[in-house]
Amino acid sequence: MIRTLTSGVAFLLAACTTATPVVPPMPLAEITYETEPCYGTCPVYSVTVGNRGGTGTFEGRQHTATRGTLSFAVQPAEFNAFYLALADARAADPRAYAPGGANCRQQVTDHPGVTVTFREGSAAPRVFRYSFGCRDPQNARLAADLRRAPTLLPLAAMIGKR
Repeated sequence: MIRTLTSGVAFLLAACTTATPVVPPMPLAEITYETEPCYGTCPVYSVTVGNRGGTGTFEGRQHTATRGTLSFAVQPAEFNAFYLALADARAADPRAYAPGGANCRQQVTDHPGVTVTFREGSAAPRVFRYSFGCRDPQNARLAADLRRAPTLLPLAAMIGKR
C-alpha cells in the first residue's frame, strides 16, 4: 500500500514540474514563406527552411538588402519558434482569407500578402495565402503571427529595413 501511495505521489509531483515546451515530432518536411509585392517598397522575398532547422534558403527578389539566393543556418529552437508562429496558418482554411472570403470581408487594397507552403512527406503541399489588407477584427492575431514569423529566423540583415 505504501509503495503504491509513494509511486502515486511521485507521479503527481512529476506531472506538476514545469519545463520548456518541446515541439512534438512532426512529419513536416519544410516550410516556404513568400512575401508578395505591394504598391510601394515592401520587401519581396522567399525563405525555405527544413524540418527542425539546419539550413535555410533566402531569395531576395525586390526591395531587400540581399538580392538573389543565400543559404543560412537555422537552429532547432529558431525553427520551432517559426513553426509555432505559423501553426494557425497551417490549420486555417485558406479560402477564408482570400478577398471576399469568410474572414476577409473588410478588404483594403494595395497591401502586401504572404503565401506559406507546408510540405509534409509525399502529401500534396498545403498552401495558405493571406492578404494583409484583410482587416476583419478576428484576423488580428493571425496577421501579427504571420508578420512576426520571419523575425524568428536570422533574416534581418538579408531583408533589411521594413
